[in-house]
Amino acid sequence: MAYAIVCIFGYLVGGARHYGRFMERKRAERTDGQDAADGFARLGPTDEVDDTGTITALTSIAYTESRLRRRRWSLAGAAGLIVITGLVVHFVTEGAVGDFVADALYAVLIFLLLSLFFVRVNGWLIAGIAIALCTAIELFQLTGVPLAMAEAFPPARLVFGTTFIATDLIAYILGIVVAAVVTTWRRLD
Repeated sequence: MAYAIVCIFGYLVGGARHYGRFMERKRAERTDGQDAADGFARLGPTDEVDDTGTITALTSIAYTESRLRRRRWSLAGAAGLIVITGLVVHFVTEGAVGDFVADALYAVLIFLLLSLFFVRVNGWLIAGIAIALCTAIELFQLTGVPLAMAEAFPPARLVFGTTFIATDLIAYILGIVVAAVVTTWRRLD
């Protein structure tokens, strides 16, 4: 089940981007009527040749924003799948393995939400912030406040938990590192 989640997550976050880069390379290899000896055979996807033969780079803000918008949609879709999968794992499985997987998925969701809001930031920096946030939430459980919140509003139990368990920290780190690897393995940033 975890392998299927990683595959779906990888496709949503990386697959569409990989396809887009493939198409960019195909456009760059196209000569657009120019002879390969002209030196214009390797034009980028946003480059043009004007009437004088000069290459003009059109790396526009709109092109960059379009890529960021696609990435945000991919991250939002992956986050939705992680929420559904996490709830299924939480309510269907029992025991230590189910708790560990649910905690790892919780951490992946935190990573995805941070990536969604800070889409231009390096994935490994986001991973560090996500690990710190998950650790802070886990340590917050030592105060007893999350338990009181869960008694007053039961869905808060899903967000903050109720009791400190040290193995949750391992699940958080593992989940976030896997998510960071999956989101950055095709994008060398």
